Amino acid sequence: MGSGMKHIAAIALCAMLCNALAAATLLDGERCFDVDFSGDVPPASFQTDMKTSGHLTAKGEISFDLFIEDASLFVVGYVYLGSGGGWYLHGLAPEKNGEWEMFRFPVSSLGVEGTPAGLDKIHTIRLVLRRGGRGKGVVKIRNVVCGDTVSPGLTEAERHERVATERARILAMPGKKGERRFAWCHTAYGPYKGDWDRAVREVKDLGFTDLIVNLCWGVNSAYGSNVLPTAKALDEYGDLLEKCKTACRSHGIKFHVWRMCWRIAEWYTPKEEVDALEAEGLLQRSSGGQVLRKWLCPTNPKNRKREAAAMLELASKGVGGIQFDTIRYASYDTCFCDGCRKMFEKRIGRTLSDRWNVEIWNDESLKKEWSDFRAEVISSLVRGVSKRVHEQYPGVEVSAAVFFDPVEDRNGSGQDWSGWCREGLLDFACPMDYSSSALMFRSRLRVQNEYRRNTPFYPGIGLSIFPSDGREAGRAADQIAAVREEGFGGFTVFQYEAKTIEILKLLSEGPCGL
Repeated sequence: MGSGMKHIAAIALCAMLCNALAAATLLDGERCFDVDFSGDVPPASFQTDMKTSGHLTAKGEISFDLFIEDASLFVVGYVYLGSGGGWYLHGLAPEKNGEWEMFRFPVSSLGVEGTPAGLDKIHTIRLVLRRGGRGKGVVKIRNVVCGDTVSPGLTEAERHERVATERARILAMPGKKGERRFAWCHTAYGPYKGDWDRAVREVKDLGFTDLIVNLCWGVNSAYGSNVLPTAKALDEYGDLLEKCKTACRSHGIKFHVWRMCWRIAEWYTPKEEVDALEAEGLLQRSSGGQVLRKWLCPTNPKNRKREAAAMLELASKGVGGIQFDTIRYASYDTCFCDGCRKMFEKRIGRTLSDRWNVEIWNDESLKKEWSDFRAEVISSLVRGVSKRVHEQYPGVEVSAAVFFDPVEDRNGSGQDWSGWCREGLLDFACPMDYSSSALMFRSRLRVQNEYRRNTPFYPGIGLSIFPSDGREAGRAADQIAAVREEGFGGFTVFQYEAKTIEILKLLSEGPCGL
């Protein structure tokens, strides 16, 4: 070997040794846990804490192996890293049953809950898997490591090879006649900058029957309205509702308007308008007093009047349907404004102390009252709008985009969609079952089948948020198959946009064929 080659080899060996030394072991060896969801009242989740001591770097990567004997028992998973009194966390979507599976993600992708003390002060690893079924199983975890570098993704050649393999499999999958197929579009102007005739014609060719377009947020719209001013950012496009409605009628697609309730979009609503909303006390507040500038308070009479009026006005515009989205609180920690306090005190018939925000979490009876109060605040608006739309515009469908877990959704965000189903308030619902794992997607379908009563559900497939690893189309195809096998009458794809069109074209030659 020449001196130059020896020098290169030495550098490579040094790099390998440095990487090995840089990797910090957070949990060595293997841990094994029994999961028991077989009782009459099984726990809501499996949770275990493992003590550790480790130093994470912001540019590093965490990796570990996970074994789940039966992933159908769970609907979602998380790994938490405790630091001080708070947590860093990341979602888990296991794709294998009864096999070891490696997970890896950059430290920079970790979410935050509470107030962690820093990446260099990790003291606990918490594994949480929320229940989706009944039965018993085993969960194992091993080799939890944090390295200073992030592993490279697939090469282009590897990705192309994977795409080709998936393509052959997808083309062999059968279509199904008679099902409803909804496409969500999150932009008011669509993938072709306001050319809705072109877009709707394409939606038809892709095998969809219905189109749900996001045309209004909070206090602004993308069309001529007597309730909501038009968002200035959309002035150049004109009335996008009329354009989309005309195109859908022309091409035989049912058109639904998607409204983001209580939700403010920064690019729709300028800062000075949000400032005015805050000054008027129309925004949600956390238990700590923080103002949430992207969320309107659902108890405020002015907000409620605007919300109902906006939905009813949409129903009057000759559309096929109107859809509630973000019809909930921002999180479990809202809203603690003065108006919410007064309404809650009236409900329970007594005055709360100045520390009422703390009392609610420490008093189980009060906590339940608070949960019921928030759920009824949201449900009463859905109930009122649904009743009036069905009376005044009987041909218009009322639907909702909802989360996937009925118990967690009601308690965590006040979204009691199972109650709406019991009351028959919705013509259909689109649960946002976004998961890259076909196993967990199917678990969510089974949970929803227990709660949806006679309300048609068209489960949401999160195509746009699947990992970009060449398996996006295959994941979507597998989830379409799961929808059919679990007895649902169709599905909804999130979303119809420029980056998904080629994938949707491939699906139209297989499971979305007519």
